[in-house]
Amino acid sequence: MTHTHATKGQRGIDCKRLLTRGRRRGGLGILVLAGLLLLPAAAVAQEAGDLDVTFGSEGKVTTEIMGTAFAAALQTDGKIVVAGGTSDPNTAGTGNADFGLARFLSDGSPDLTFGGDGHVTTDLGSYEAARAVLLQPDGKIVAVGQANTISNEFPAFALARYESEDVPDGDPKVVNDLVQLTSLTQNRNLTPVPGGPAGTLTIQATFKNASSTGILMPFFVVTALSNGNLLLNADGGPGAFGAKLTPNVGADGALTPGESVVAEFVVGLRTSSGFTFFVDLWGQTNP
Repeated sequence: MTHTHATKGQRGIDCKRLLTRGRRRGGLGILVLAGLLLLPAAAVAQEAGDLDVTFGSEGKVTTEIMGTAFAAALQTDGKIVVAGGTSDPNTAGTGNADFGLARFLSDGSPDLTFGGDGHVTTDLGSYEAARAVLLQPDGKIVAVGQANTISNEFPAFALARYESEDVPDGDPKVVNDLVQLTSLTQNRNLTPVPGGPAGTLTIQATFKNASSTGILMPFFVVTALSNGNLLLNADGGPGAFGAKLTPNVGADGALTPGESVVAEFVVGLRTSSGFTFFVDLWGQTNP
């Protein structure tokens, strides 16, 4: 990430310049752009019993999963797990069905971190259906129901257990190539602070996961910060080269494909002269 500060003879940043994304020694480079403030829409009064229009489409959610839902459970992070029996459209009418689970975000949209498209199926025989779903203290999901197999004249007990979160693939690594810088704003404060005798510059950068791979537990590492300036809000306290900053990506700790995260960098300025600022994004990728 690089910041170009106005020097003598300049009046400041040209807001008409296009946002760019650069590279320097493997880092993420940024030129400053003016931001846009969006005001929230006025709230609409609703009465008890009305559909919650903030959930799904006007309060309703349907999916392309062919089958019947029999049970649901609410995770501590607000995600909703639904379990039942689902059929392959190609075998509809044959009596074949599988365990089917789907997970939704609190707003009713599919949780794409679950099964890749928001749902999973499990074949346990010729006809199966999950009739109940439980959440273990460690977050794992247990589906309970019935299963008929060719050798069973009567239904048998059936259980299946699922991971709630992705299992990271090895150690963290630099994932700059998986993200795209989509917006950036800055705010200069001339008030001296500890670590910033010439004030501070707050940079807010929005990064979008432009890949098909989830990034787990992402964090930024400073690879260049010149002129004796410091990253004041680094994890563990102010730092420069090698300092770490962990952005808030939500309770699941993952930056899923298409999802964006806003990273805020508060730089303490030693002087008013221009400086160079680069970071790398690190994270674990899904298997």
